[in-house]
Amino acid sequence: MPTPDGTGTQMSDGMVPEPAPFSVPAAEPDPGPAPAPPEPLPSTPSAPAPVLPSLAAMFGTPPPPPPPPDPGRRRRRGFIALAVIVIAGLAIGLLVAQPWEPPPLLAPAAVRAAATSTTAAALSWHQAPGGRKADSWVVLRNGERYAVVPGTQLTFADSKLAPGGTYAYRIYETSGRAQSPGSALASVQTAAPSVRNLHQVGKGWSTVTLRWDPPAGAPAPDNYTISGSTGTSVGSVTGNVTTYTITKLPVGGDPGTYTVSAIWSGNRSGNAPSVQAVTRQPPLNSDYSMSYYDASSPGGTMKAGTKWTDNWTFTPSCTGNACQEGLQASFQPPATHDTPFNVTLKPSGGHYIGTTHAEIFACSATASASFLDATNDAVNVDITPVRTSGGVWSAFTGTVVVTMPYTVPVLSPNSFCPTQSWTFTVNGHPAS
Repeated sequence: MPTPDGTGTQMSDGMVPEPAPFSVPAAEPDPGPAPAPPEPLPSTPSAPAPVLPSLAAMFGTPPPPPPPPDPGRRRRRGFIALAVIVIAGLAIGLLVAQPWEPPPLLAPAAVRAAATSTTAAALSWHQAPGGRKADSWVVLRNGERYAVVPGTQLTFADSKLAPGGTYAYRIYETSGRAQSPGSALASVQTAAPSVRNLHQVGKGWSTVTLRWDPPAGAPAPDNYTISGSTGTSVGSVTGNVTTYTITKLPVGGDPGTYTVSAIWSGNRSGNAPSVQAVTRQPPLNSDYSMSYYDASSPGGTMKAGTKWTDNWTFTPSCTGNACQEGLQASFQPPATHDTPFNVTLKPSGGHYIGTTHAEIFACSATASASFLDATNDAVNVDITPVRTSGGVWSAFTGTVVVTMPYTVPVLSPNSFCPTQSWTFTVNGHPAS
């Protein structure tokens, strides 16, 4: 049934239903206040019907619709909102990231190195105050990367050193892929102990054999060097050999002093105390003063009992267990000219004997004989020791027998000189 205001239907029970939904056209203007209801129509007298309130009275006047949106304004608002979000994000990012910036990587501090043996050294260091916690430490030795140790470790033991070597260490801290500046250098030098107990164990006429003990507290060296008194090397042997024979020494001469040093990787130890070498000495070696005595004479100008002094010089030549003696002798009786002779003496039952020829005498009818009258005389030398010291003759005695052959003088072809001999006793001792 229509209501009195014509805006709804009345239910049979006299109640008004909820108004149906509606929409306002976007382009229509504000309709203003609702019109006044029309006057009621006259009706037959009866009981008055109940009057229901209007929608306006129930809900009031509907609000005006919003104006249509401006697309340009919406874009500007979008850009402004995006810029605000980005700026806010950056600000928040800065505020969040700044407290988590890691500390810097600093060079390790207080690096120390000390030798612990001839082949080992110990390193230690500190993390620099305020620095970043290390993941690991890199150890450089003599400028080359040598080892890496964990970041929780602040020490390193290097056991691969050579005696007598100098080693420089530098430490770097690493964290991730980053590496700190290098630390200050720490250097160490290992000890190079010397050879022990150097001594002579053998000798020959021109050889000397040395022996020694390896250095204590060190590995076997690469080699040993044997040097003379002037520091000049005379030979070397590998590190597993501890003897050496020096050869080509002068027979009967002073072999000199010798020392030995050890070498590891080019690092040389100090020299062992020098040893005075001693060779096997020949019986006769040097100058001797000789006393001649004419023990028997067949006549001529040489009279029995004549005495004089000359010099003999011995030059040994030794091989095996024996020596030959080269003798350069003078023979100059009083009032005569010197007639030297050379002879090689060989050992024979404790004696030295030898024979040579020399122009000792002359066959002439006059005392002033010409050199043309000199004869080729046989000279026999036989000497034996009187005193010895270490195998060396300190005094000896013997005989010299000179035999002149049958000779016809050049200047006196009608005369001759028969074969005849002179025997001289000799005594010798080292010349002072």
